Amino acid sequence: MSKFHNPFLYYSFSKIYDDYIGIIIYNCETIKIEIKMKKLLYTLFAASIIFTSCEKEEEEQDQEVSSASIVGVWSATSMNFEISTSIEMGGFTLEEDTNYTVLPTDDEWDLEGDLEFTADGKAIENGDTVSYTYVGNELTIYDEGEEEEQVYQCTVTSTNLEMVSEESMVEEEDGIIMNTSYKVTINAVRQ
Repeated sequence: MSKFHNPFLYYSFSKIYDDYIGIIIYNCETIKIEIKMKKLLYTLFAASIIFTSCEKEEEEQDQEVSSASIVGVWSATSMNFEISTSIEMGGFTLEEDTNYTVLPTDDEWDLEGDLEFTADGKAIENGDTVSYTYVGNELTIYDEGEEEEQVYQCTVTSTNLEMVSEESMVEEEDGIIMNTSYKVTINAVRQ
């Protein structure tokens, strides 16, 4: 008995496969655009936390991390971005990791001025004031106008501040699952 060869079935499978690959390529390009937009949004978000002030505080260099205060004026020196994305579709997984650092001398640097944390729970940037809390090593900045908050894990010494914000999200649509995680680290020095 001979096997039946159906050219239409082969053509249909080939067409479906080509369409499937086209969808994957289109989705990858769309994801790259979304990642670029998210990078821009996170850069702009990071810019909203760097505040301006004219005060200058001096503290001893040997002050321990656990007793260092976040209160004072800080000047950002770098922003590190770590973005990890995986896309699952039809049994295939596409993964992409993006890591980069932006410095004040880079064209992408859009932070202006300094960040001031006052002892009464106010954070000041270019004359704009928002509230914050700092408990343990957790800094929470509240935007009263939009009822949003941003949480950072901080390491504070007498001279350095490291603020780390992490977020993960899972999106599912039409059988495509996209897992994305972000980590933004802002490094600053005390003025």
